[in-house]
Amino acid sequence: MDLPYFKKLVITTIKKLYTNLYTFVDNLVKIRTVDNINYDLQ
Repeated sequence: MDLPYFKKLVITTIKKLYTNLYTFVDNLVKIRTVDNINYDLQ
């Protein structure tokens, strides 16, 4: 196993994790916003 390949693998994994985290947070924010709008409408 050569180092450049390993480095690329690590970078790809970190990017995936970061993207998943970002999506998760984004969805949380959207859900909170929708809840707040629904609450305001009542």
